[in-house]
Amino acid sequence: ITLGGFVALLSARHDWIGITGTSAAGAVTRGDPDKTTYRAGLSYVTAIGLAPYVSYATSFTPVIGTEAATGQYYRPETGEAWEAGIKYEAKGFPLIASASLFSIERDGILVSNPVAGFPTNQSQLGLVRSRGGEVEVQARPVPTLNITAALTAFRIENRSGLPVTIGKTPTATPEFNASAFIDYTLPAGSFLPGFGLGGGVRHVGRSWADTANTLAVPSATVPMQDARDIYIARTYAYVGAGPQGLAIVNVTNPEHPQPGLAGGQMFYTGEPGHPLDDVYAVTVASTNASLYAYVANGRNGMQVLQLTCFCNSNTVYGFSPRPQPQMIAWARTPTPALAVAKGLDRDRGVDETGDQIAIFGRLGSRPFNRREMEALFLNSRGFPYRVNDRGTMDDWVPAGRASR
Repeated sequence: ITLGGFVALLSARHDWIGITGTSAAGAVTRGDPDKTTYRAGLSYVTAIGLAPYVSYATSFTPVIGTEAATGQYYRPETGEAWEAGIKYEAKGFPLIASASLFSIERDGILVSNPVAGFPTNQSQLGLVRSRGGEVEVQARPVPTLNITAALTAFRIENRSGLPVTIGKTPTATPEFNASAFIDYTLPAGSFLPGFGLGGGVRHVGRSWADTANTLAVPSATVPMQDARDIYIARTYAYVGAGPQGLAIVNVTNPEHPQPGLAGGQMFYTGEPGHPLDDVYAVTVASTNASLYAYVANGRNGMQVLQLTCFCNSNTVYGFSPRPQPQMIAWARTPTPALAVAKGLDRDRGVDETGDQIAIFGRLGSRPFNRREMEALFLNSRGFPYRVNDRGTMDDWVPAGRASR
């Protein structure tokens, strides 16, 4: 809706969802929660490109799953947000800037609530409030140069939940973020038209690793609700993260680990009908130079994930291609799947031609030379290692005991 320089937005939406929950004892609960949410905004656009605005919105987000201890399905998370700020778009120059203040409340947050027999139980006890401000600038000084900078600072705290968490900051939520990125593309007519270079810096403020806010997260810590197991394969760490699924972390720089999935994501939570929400253990192994993850998914049984495949990416070459998990097989187990045996890394040195194949754990991709190959099968005197196919008890029992 526009009137002069005023621009108004009004909308309403009604959602409903059917949920069925099953407890460990087999009790079934069903529900069909619904809610109407609203959004409203008002802005005034001036002749010089300034546009102050204010907005209000409510939200309704389904939370899939059931509380392990009770079998009760999780009710949808609800939220309320206010925002006021100003935007600016320069006339005759590609520059956009914005600054705003906001207040957001989310109700129905899952929090860790261990009970007897259910150490990883999560309950919907949380109400979190976040208040702060942000500034963002985007500019293009020349047609092939893009500059983006952003800063966000806010105060986030638990408003309800377990008594020890009231007034505390939720884990893994830094209260300050700043970033700047530059991207330059060589123009047409240059020696490499279309070739681009980019770079940036990012600062993440302090966050907490525990609900009582006594343990600050150092730069090399990746907070997770319930990390249960870890497997390192080349430059990625695969973590059995319990209810959060399978975490894939890029540890190329171990002092500054980063999310390992595309789009800055870290958690893979499965496919429709086959969730990864109780992951205890993971093993990564190679089959015919293709990478797979074998996941012990607790009450859900066993799952197999294909991590690299030409079916969804052509970037599967190199020492450590980015994993793109896709569930390809699963099996229910009579009891919860809690562990996975060691996989086959195929850590072979060379094939019959001397070319390196499917090797884990060694940086580089050239074939071995003769000296390197001989080190694999020649002893210090230059003779091949030899073994006898017929074992004796002397091989297994100390000589003094075997001679009796």
